[in-house]
Amino acid sequence: KEEKFNLILMGLNEDEKKILTAVKDQDGITQHTLGIRTNLHKSKLSIIVGILEEKSLIKKEKKGKTNQLFLRINLDNPSNQNKLL
Repeated sequence: KEEKFNLILMGLNEDEKKILTAVKDQDGITQHTLGIRTNLHKSKLSIIVGILEEKSLIKKEKKGKTNQLFLRINLDNPSNQNKLL
């Protein structure tokens, strides 16, 4: 589980790593809380969240006036990932 996550992190820059790690630690974290935790300005955070969404690493869900962020990658069962092929 950790090994797979670390492999994913290798392909990311430092800010992307910070964000993805924080989302992994608290799945469903709000974008506002994520900004506080990572110490990134909200505009930069928004751009990086968009990039991670494009890479299919996180999923953003609207909740009221804020966004909740969730991991899209399955770290639990790597053997099931190739079943669609």
